[in-house]
Formats: sequence, structure tokens, C-alpha cells
Amino acid sequence: MKYHRIIRGILEGNLRSRPYRLNISLTNLCDSRCKTCDIWKIYPEKRFALREELKTDEFRQLFRKLPSSVMWISFSGGEPHLRRDFVEIMAASFSEVRNIALVNVPNNGIRAGRCTDHWREVLAIRKRPFIHISMSIDGPREVHDDVRGVPGNYDSAMGALADIQEMIAREGNASIGIGLTISKHNYDKILPFAREVLTLGIPLKIEAADSGDLYYQGLSPDARPDLHHEGIRDTVREILALQEKMQWRRLSPFDALARNHVRGALRFLANPHRLVVPCRAATSNYALDCYGNVNPCFFYTVGLGNIRNHDYDLLALLRATQEKLGKARETIQAQQCPRCWHVCNSIDSMIDRKLRRPWTLFDV
Repeated sequence: MKYHRIIRGILEGNLRSRPYRLNISLTNLCDSRCKTCDIWKIYPEKRFALREELKTDEFRQLFRKLPSSVMWISFSGGEPHLRRDFVEIMAASFSEVRNIALVNVPNNGIRAGRCTDHWREVLAIRKRPFIHISMSIDGPREVHDDVRGVPGNYDSAMGALADIQEMIAREGNASIGIGLTISKHNYDKILPFAREVLTLGIPLKIEAADSGDLYYQGLSPDARPDLHHEGIRDTVREILALQEKMQWRRLSPFDALARNHVRGALRFLANPHRLVVPCRAATSNYALDCYGNVNPCFFYTVGLGNIRNHDYDLLALLRATQEKLGKARETIQAQQCPRCWHVCNSIDSMIDRKLRRPWTLFDV
């Protein structure tokens, strides 16, 4: 873990008002059929065009021109491994982003062979940042396959996870865990699964399902399903108790942030009309979709501009769109944005709050 790069990025980002984290969607291709996400319908329903997605060389140009403050890139999708150039994009981010220290990527594990082949190549790259891989599994076999809509997905994902664990033990400088999305479709069936995962020593990350823009692109809010259920909060609370006992180390700053992310989820679920802490979207981090559009975050898609129109230079785009950017920041500060509590924004928001109010604890 390159701690000096992490600290440098956070400090430079805050002192110079530059982003130190970038959330990037690699593709809207997806072979899941999730009940809690609509991305897999985008291309079959022709809402957007696959040919408009950024190409390998476009990502390389973007990475090369990122400011030195950027030290953390979170890749997402769709399913990232459906891109044939996945390894090339990862390698380009490692070599071209000057201060890169952290990369994290989710996987659905449906095409386990392609997934493990990709990670075998990526993890063999000697000069690379720390990588965290998240395998998306939403409960035990029958629950996961039902929620994800693909028979056999649980077995393929767990097999891929075991194979990647062996690679990480051999190559080092990486970790893998399970990402569990809690929704009305599984909240009452996942506690034994969570306990089993933690007993096996596998890191567990939990999120409450959301019908935000990232998951329902091209659909109006009225056309999106209601994923709320009062039982979700109780399940989050019970899993938090398990994680406190079985997962997190008391003196680890990373575990402190993970712990407070879950505590923040409880607070947000109790009152979704108020942000848990001041959000740093459009300041410490931005979201880039697979077509090159830059937004404050994946859930507040106000449309700051397209990276292709600014020679793939993020700072040039931000300078050219100062009026839009200022209005977006004011909206976020006034808590008039869609409001959410997801790990793509919560971690850096908590870090920046600590920097601005050092006398406070991490506790949200």
C-alpha cells in the first residue's frame, strides 16, 4: 500500500480543490439480470449505443492527463470483464496515472473463466497500485441466483473468488471480498450467509439497494421500482454487529472508515432526506460514464460535459464548465441533490470531514 501517495493525493486535492478520486464506468454491457438494477436492459432496449463507449486509447489519454492529485480510481459497470480490453485499460491506469495508489473493481463472476484470466494477467503486472476486487454475491445460492436472475451464478462467482484468492496469495498487493447488496428481495434471507462469509475470513461490504441514475439510466424516476423496505435497516444493523465482532480491527483507519460507512447507512436509511455528512461529490471526486460524460457522481447526473470535447483533459473540462460546476456544488451543499449514501462517495466525504474538523471522531 503506497500510503505516501494516498496522503499526497488527499492533501493536494483539498489544498488545491482538485479531485483525488475518480469513479469510472467501463461499460453498460452486463450479463446479469438483476431485480435491483436495470443496466442489463440498456442495449437490448436501444436506449444508448454500445459503439459510443470510450475506446482503449481514449481511456489511456484520459489517464495520462489526470492531475497528480488523483490517487484512487474506482472502476464499475455493467460488468467490467465484458470489455475485451479490460486488461489493457487496467495496465494503462497503472502506468499513466502519475500518483495512482488504489484501484477497486467489482465482478459478478458469471463468466468465471474470463474473470480469472483477466485477473491472472493484471495481478502479474509488477508495477501496480493496491487492488481491491469485489465479488458481487447477494446471499446463499438460491437467493443470489434469484436476485441476479442467472442460474448457476452463485457457484461460478464463488469459484472465481476462490481462484482469485489463490492468485492474491501468490502475487500480493491486492485483496478480494464480497459485495452484498441488501434489498427487499433478500433482506430476510441473508444473515446466515453473512455470518458464514465472516467466519471464513472473507471481507464483506454491504450496501442498501438504490434506484438511482447509475442503475436505471434512461428511465425517468417514475418508471423505476421502489426498492425500499423497513426490514432492510434491521438487517443492516444485525450485519453491522457481526462485522464489529468478526471483521474489523480496532486500530485500522481503513476498517474505521468501513465501519462508519455502515453506521452512516443506518442513519441514512432512518432519514434519507438528509445527508449523513457533507458530500464531496464535484470536489474530491467525479464520475465518468462509459460514454465520456462527467458528472458530480453517478447518482447526480447533471451533465458537466463530455471528456471527448476537451481533449480528454478532466481539469480543462472543469475549467470550461465553471458555471455548471458551481451550481452543482451549491445544490449538493444545500442537500438538494438526489441524496444517497454509497461507498463511491461516502469514504472521501468522511475523510474530508475529518480533515476539516480534526477534533471530531470518525464516527458519522
